[in-house]
Amino acid sequence: MPSELQWYVLCNLINGLPQIQWYVYQVEITGDFLYIHARSATLAENTTLFIINAQGEFI
Repeated sequence: MPSELQWYVLCNLINGLPQIQWYVYQVEITGDFLYIHARSATLAENTTLFIINAQGEFI
């Protein structure tokens, strides 16, 4: 279960990515880390990984 801070950062990320034509396609949680996989809406091979710790900080 994501922490409250992780949930807040995830919601902000999901709301902000469409502005730059990206979207979240997979979310995983392992231990205290939330892994968010995002992909470009225009070039599917362009992907990125966001890692958020339990304190809601990007790593």
